[in-house]
Order: sequence, then structure tokens, then C-alpha cells
Amino acid sequence: MGPRDKKGICVTFPRDVAHCSLTAAKRILVVVAVAILATAGYMLVVPATSEATLCIPGTMESYVALGATGCTIDDKTFSNFAYSNDVPSGGVSVTPVPISGNPGVTFTGPWVLTGTSSSTPKFLFALINFEATTTSGAKSITDASLTVSWSGTGTFNADVYEHLCVGLSLAPNCVSNGSLHVGNNGMPITDSETFTPVSVVSVGGPGMSIEESVGDGTATIASITAQFSEEVPSVPEPTTVTLFGTGGLGLLGSRILRHRR
Repeated sequence: MGPRDKKGICVTFPRDVAHCSLTAAKRILVVVAVAILATAGYMLVVPATSEATLCIPGTMESYVALGATGCTIDDKTFSNFAYSNDVPSGGVSVTPVPISGNPGVTFTGPWVLTGTSSSTPKFLFALINFEATTTSGAKSITDASLTVSWSGTGTFNADVYEHLCVGLSLAPNCVSNGSLHVGNNGMPITDSETFTPVSVVSVGGPGMSIEESVGDGTATIASITAQFSEEVPSVPEPTTVTLFGTGGLGLLGSRILRHRR
């Protein structure tokens, strides 16, 4: 039997494992098991990053007031909202779209225009700015999509253009390097664009423009939804780590017992 320290645990080199007592081997296995379970528990309980305030339904004014801090939806932070229009921002509502892996926001407003003469058309213009960033800072945003609900009668146009600054923040003013368009002139109700993974996408340069024109009729843009999907990285789950560690413990235990025999 090898030398022992004051606590009775065998102190020896690997080739002398056979001389260690079964009690010492059990102690070693318990220590290793506790370390593995503690690591797995930490991965389950502790989030990878600190979470900001969750986005909740509100008015455009309340979202503008969030400033650069913004709020989170799923794994992304939405911030730096700005709005300009003849329609007061208090009349525009903002609703989170909490779809896992593809979160976004829906803007609902009184963007309604009525005209009575085709010779003297009326016009409506609004502009929305904001940015979406990954809460972890990882470059995982790979797609932006735009969905618009619109209607009209008579002679009208209703269009939404979403100018994107992919990989750029709003401050300083970004230069658009992508765009989405949904409108009534033969356009589908949804448009999307994919790009190389980035950590931030800004709606700027100039931003999301809402444009209506009416001669004799009406034009209505009821809601606008902007979403940002992601590329999910492959990360081992805590369960996998635990199973791997348990298997290692089994191999270690069998080897120690085999050497003892």
C-alpha cells in the first residue's frame, strides 16, 4: 500500500493505483462527480449574458423613450426608436413579436388617407427608425423580413420601404446597404433579404418609410411587422456534458477496480 497523507487518502503515482484502497478510490470518484454536476448545474441556471428589460406592448412614444437601452425580445435587443409623421407618435402602437429565432416588432397606426379628386391627390409620409442587436454580441443575424397589411379603394398607392444598414448601428447615421419593399402595385405582402451573419441591423438611411397617395379613394396601411432571424450556433447541451462526464467516471472506476484485483 502506498504512502498516505494525514486524511488517509493514498498519495502515489498512476502506476501504483493498484495499491490504493477502495475507500480512496471512492473519494476520488465522488470529488470528480461533484465537479461535473456543479458545472452542469451552472450551465443550466446561469444565463450566458445579462438580460435587459423585456419588450411589452406600448405606444411609439414609450419605445422612443427607451433610447439606446432599448428592450429585449427573445435573444435580441431593440433600441434607438425614432418616428416622424403628421400622425402623432402616440397614435402608433408597438407590439413585440416573440417568435423564437425570428423575433421582431409590429407597428400599428392610423395610417389612413382619403381623397375625393384624382386631379388633386393627397399624400401621407411617415418614417420609423430603430436597430436590432444580438444580446450576446454574436454575429448570428442572417435575415430580415418585412410584412405589411394594407388595403385601399379607388385610385391609391400604399407602400412601405425598409432601408437596412446591415452590420451598422444608427449612430452615426448609417448608409443603407439593403432594402425591403411591400406595396399594392403588384408587390407581395412579405419581402425578405438574407446576408452574411452580423450582430446588428439598423433600420436607417433613411429608415422605414410609409408612403401613401390617394386620388379619388382611400389608402390604409394597418400594420407593419419587421423581423430578424438568426443562425443558431451549435453548443453542447448541459445534458450532453453530464452524460459524457458520467461515462468518464464509469471508465475511471472500472480501471481502478481492475487494478485493485
